[in-house]
Amino acid sequence: VTLLLSASPSTDALTPLYSTFLSFSISIYPLQQQEAAKSRESLRFLLQKMARLVVFVALCLLSVSLATATSNPFLVKGRCYCDTCRCGFETPATKYLAGSKVKVECKNRVTNKITYRIDGVTNSKGEYNILVKRDCGDDVCDVVLVESGDKTCNIPNAGRDRARVALTRNNGMTSDVRYANNMGFLSNEPLADCTQILQQYQLTEDQY
Repeated sequence: VTLLLSASPSTDALTPLYSTFLSFSISIYPLQQQEAAKSRESLRFLLQKMARLVVFVALCLLSVSLATATSNPFLVKGRCYCDTCRCGFETPATKYLAGSKVKVECKNRVTNKITYRIDGVTNSKGEYNILVKRDCGDDVCDVVLVESGDKTCNIPNAGRDRARVALTRNNGMTSDVRYANNMGFLSNEPLADCTQILQQYQLTEDQY
């Protein structure tokens, strides 16, 4: 016991060592706080850079989407005909009308207010090709007869005077072309040989 006591340092001897350690710890603590502050600032800066990058990428994708929608317009195609037998549908006697005016018209599904319109004219074969340079997925769109190119056949055929078209890319359709059903005008007077033509459909004169 006496040997251990004699070998152990006294309290007075340890006091300078303790003071030195305490001073060293106190001097290290502010450095640790500074390092922690720097780490937090670096993390904040990194997060800000990442947020800016995410916004930039989102804007780029939106720009590409808008550019694609603009550069790839819809092409609406169809024909206008004259129902020379006034039977309500196309027959071998049907003729197709050049110079007829049509329009693509879109309306809001809720308010029924017109949101988009573009006009077109048929060519020598009675065909029209109308470019629609926007997506109308929120609207209801139709191709509508406006005016016949033939004064002797200018009565819009009810039920065949408009055709529904889907002008959106959110329906799974990959083609830019939209085909509308043919639309027709009724002849002011039926052709003389319409009776024979309509017999093919088992119709009588009273039915047209």
